[in-house]
Amino acid sequence: MTPEQTVSTAEVAHRAGVHPRTVRRWIAEGTITGYRIGPRLLRVSVADVNDLLTTVAK
Repeated sequence: MTPEQTVSTAEVAHRAGVHPRTVRRWIAEGTITGYRIGPRLLRVSVADVNDLLTTVAK
């Protein structure tokens, strides 16, 4: 997976209209998959975000 295919938790939160803490909880619960890059950076697949938003919108 390339960096172009991922977004930050803040970007996911912005797109979903939730707090970044909610995105981190979704990752912890397994609702979406997070990818840790280094000790602090957490990224999420754009495809996972799109799937989540499509499911929520239904």
